[in-house]
Amino acid sequence: MDALLEFIFSNIFFVVIIISAIYSFIQRSVAEEAKPRPTPKRKPMQFEPEIPQYERMTEMEKENERLKRESKAEEQEERLTRYNQSSNNHKMQGVIKLKDPVKEQKKKQMKQQKLHISKNEVVKGVIWSKILDEPRSKKPYKYRNIRG
Repeated sequence: MDALLEFIFSNIFFVVIIISAIYSFIQRSVAEEAKPRPTPKRKPMQFEPEIPQYERMTEMEKENERLKRESKAEEQEERLTRYNQSSNNHKMQGVIKLKDPVKEQKKKQMKQQKLHISKNEVVKGVIWSKILDEPRSKKPYKYRNIRG
């Protein structure tokens, strides 16, 4: 420690240079902070009016679009007529057709088989549905604004 103090006092010139360098460095940083920074000037945005897609189309594209719409309309009419015809056929078949005994027997068996679920199983099912459901944070409560 004594050697360090002896070195500093014997070389006072270097100590003054180091202190002045530190002082000027601090002064520059303070001056830079005080200076207002120039903000970049933004050019105002220019918007072009929106032209609807139909107006941008060429005449040929417009004609193709019109033909597509007409063909879709015709196709829908065909489907409608086929549906009406098929529903009329099904109505007629239902009148002629008798009940199928195999289907009737299966229906009776299904009615006879009842589900036997205890209250405990129902409670477990509700608990598992809450566990496996989406987290509550993903489904926040919806508050109503009550004005009085």
